[in-house]
Amino acid sequence: MTDYMDISYDGPSSQNGHGGGNEGEVYFDRSTEGIPSGAIERAAAAKYRLEYFYTLSLQNARERNQRCVELETRLQTESSSEYKKNRNLENLGRKESQFLRLRRTRLGLEDFNTVKVIGMGRLVRCAWCRRRTQPRFMP
Repeated sequence: MTDYMDISYDGPSSQNGHGGGNEGEVYFDRSTEGIPSGAIERAAAAKYRLEYFYTLSLQNARERNQRCVELETRLQTESSSEYKKNRNLENLGRKESQFLRLRRTRLGLEDFNTVKVIGMGRLVRCAWCRRRTQPRFMP
């Protein structure tokens, strides 16, 4: 998270404890003075969510790569044709991409047909639905 910064330029020959004093240096004094505490808390929460998202994405990518490596080692030990090995690798890649595409899709009410209303509350309606692209029923 980038904090609020006061930018000060101390000239080409300053020696003020910030290091070198090289010509053209700009020093940043970081502080959160003047920023509401609610904004700081929201920024910290956003930072946490981003870190979690990228940590999870990296972990999932590592798992996908591990599955690919495991399949390749298993195929090397088998005595099958190169065609079958390549077909298995292509199937794995197709399944992985289909799974990732499924995770990116956002589902809405227009994606389902209501089969039967199970119950209704003040704010909620519980229904037995069928996804329009799938023939199976989903409770």
